[in-house]
Amino acid sequence: MKTKILPILLLATTAAGAMLSAYLYQENRSLQAALQEANREVPPPVVPPEIMIAETTVAVAAPSQERVEVAEAEPRPRPPDRFERFRQMMENPDFRSAILERSKSRIERDFAGLFRALDLDEEGVEIFKTLLAERSMIERQAAFQRRAGWGDPDAMLETEFMLEENLAQIDRSLAEVLGEDRYATYDYYQDTLPQRQAVDELTRRLSYNGTPLTEERAEVLVGVMATVEDSHAYTVDLPRLSRSERSSLTEIDVALYLDEKESLNQTILSEAAVVLELDQLEALAEQQIREIEQIERRASLGLESRGGFGGRGGGPPGG
Repeated sequence: MKTKILPILLLATTAAGAMLSAYLYQENRSLQAALQEANREVPPPVVPPEIMIAETTVAVAAPSQERVEVAEAEPRPRPPDRFERFRQMMENPDFRSAILERSKSRIERDFAGLFRALDLDEEGVEIFKTLLAERSMIERQAAFQRRAGWGDPDAMLETEFMLEENLAQIDRSLAEVLGEDRYATYDYYQDTLPQRQAVDELTRRLSYNGTPLTEERAEVLVGVMATVEDSHAYTVDLPRLSRSERSSLTEIDVALYLDEKESLNQTILSEAAVVLELDQLEALAEQQIREIEQIERRASLGLESRGGFGGRGGGPPGG
């Protein structure tokens, strides 16, 4: 009996929902029509009459006709101005501390696997996160300096020199905190970040279709992808080109890169077949196709713009 009642209840609920939707739709249309009619019937404004008090004419005060000076919009700062503002903000201890804390939160999320592998104590984790946040801030500041010094070769060289010096200092501090073995683990993790991002995306997608990727298989897949990609050199590596190099790209360059990228993807699939199940391998192939399509769209837009492939900007962050 219950099995017969359930469809009837579902049908009744669906019908009631449809009737309610139709009623609300009709009411909304009626309300809009009433508002439009009311707007048409609004009488023109009436000029207030003069008020006679003891034979004295008192006119209702009209709005002041004095010219109101409107402050002009502040012009958008040029790159050097923006860098100077950023530099000044970074000198504010509160602002700098807030940026560091925000970076540390992101690092704790993005590097969760690395923290587990390093197995640091609480104090070591905090020092490690702080150093990585400082590294991120140095790279961000260098990016601002590059934009500010665009077109000035001396300024660009100075920026790159200071970046290398500061990053080297951070790396020395990291090596001291972590020790030789843990630093090697960290260094490998950093070198394989692009592959880890791709595997993380695949892992998220597989978690929805019933064939989740285990942490052990994910790590093996990272190694497979890194080994294949490190052994391959692109004739024209689009994502790593500088802004000036991108501006001179041609359709032939883009087509060549896409051909080489597809060939590389096939090699990765072949090597990954010993690690992944069939459904997982198919999901990886679909992800590669989406990546190729995205690159094609960006390349098409870049070739049509004055800036070349990829539009504004340079290579990958931190590169």
